[in-house]
Amino acid sequence: MFDMLRMDCRRILKSKSLYICFLLLLVAVTGFLFTFKLSIDDQMRSAAETNGIIFMMNGVEMSGDQIASAYAKIPAVDILSTTIFRGGFFFIIIALMTSLFICSDFDCGFAKNIFSLRNRRFTYILSKWIVIQVVSAVYILLLIIGFILACRMFRLPFMETSFQEYAKFTLLFWLTGSGFSAMLTFVSILFRNKAISVAAALLLASGTALTALDSITSALHIAFINYDYTLYGCIQDISFPVPAEKLTLCLGTSLTWLLIWLLLSVFILQKKDI
Repeated sequence: MFDMLRMDCRRILKSKSLYICFLLLLVAVTGFLFTFKLSIDDQMRSAAETNGIIFMMNGVEMSGDQIASAYAKIPAVDILSTTIFRGGFFFIIIALMTSLFICSDFDCGFAKNIFSLRNRRFTYILSKWIVIQVVSAVYILLLIIGFILACRMFRLPFMETSFQEYAKFTLLFWLTGSGFSAMLTFVSILFRNKAISVAAALLLASGTALTALDSITSALHIAFINYDYTLYGCIQDISFPVPAEKLTLCLGTSLTWLLIWLLLSVFILQKKDI
């Protein structure tokens, strides 16, 4: 188990995609914050307004000072959650990394060599999952730091957030990302094809597949699983500071799906020939 973990850690640390993905996430967060800066900076607003851009909040046109006053009532961590997390971009990145990491093993024959030496296939899945979750946790922590620094650099007047709320934020989105990672572990082991796994990552982690399915079942008046009890649905209406009931629901939902997808992955790997 530990030998496999060391191998996987070395492989992912040498991968350029690890650093490219983080850079994409950081640029996305910074770009999102730049739009907030644009709405309250007088010079930048003037340049934008000459090009026909209108700055509004809740359907009402506002001045820079009015928007800044509104920002001061919004917790910083709530703004962070709207950047790349609730929309699914972070989960797409984690899902893609999981898919490519696993599918590459089958493409190059690495998985076959591993299973010829060790027949404990559960440890293979657990090793992959642990490595990706360590990466996910590090990403979230670094993105929080980058977000705070960017807010100070742009002098954005968001409400200060306590350490406890950032801790809840980290746990919540890390566990949700873990669920998506487990889901794509199952898909990757089932099909062992990069194209299919990448397509699944884009459709599932972005919520596209769930939204389409929910629309179809609603149109046909078919009772479908409660939207709030899905990985994507449980975090869509979340806001910070997060109520205890909502936090419990999201954590419980994520943990349940995480266990389901990991167990299904182990079952498929044990039943399917390498």
